[in-house]
Amino acid sequence: MRCPDCGSRLTELRISGPDFCYRCGRCGGFWIDSWTVNRITDKNLSSWRRISIDQMWLRGGKGLCPLDGIILKRYIGEGVPQQMEVLRCVRCGKWWFPRDSMYEYKQAAEAKVNYYRLWGLKGDMESLALPILGLIVLLMGLFTGVRLILEHPEILTRAMEALGR
Repeated sequence: MRCPDCGSRLTELRISGPDFCYRCGRCGGFWIDSWTVNRITDKNLSSWRRISIDQMWLRGGKGLCPLDGIILKRYIGEGVPQQMEVLRCVRCGKWWFPRDSMYEYKQAAEAKVNYYRLWGLKGDMESLALPILGLIVLLMGLFTGVRLILEHPEILTRAMEALGR
């Protein structure tokens, strides 16, 4: 696999157990699954040296996913600070942390966890409520549609005719 930023070969790094990530030895970027990011410890980070880079190296990459070859998109989400650039592959879901931004990301994530712990907050229920509500509405619609088709087969016949089948 090749680095999206500089084009160098990525090296596999073992985190713990079955978890691993890839790192560019030239520009310091990390290629990692979104769930594995939270399993990286300070011990892991301290064992991987920071890499100073020459900005000229960053012209060798094409910004493509090392697995799928599609353009990586900037990820904007609750788990990533707004000022931080994290790229994501929309197909495989893996994250690219350019240069040494993994170190800053872990500091921000730990600060957020400590904030919630210090203030006694359990988590953000509003961020879970909307997706759960959406899923409930979709399942109810699916259930109602299937029930109508089973009870009234003529509805399926009319729907098929409307579609031209």
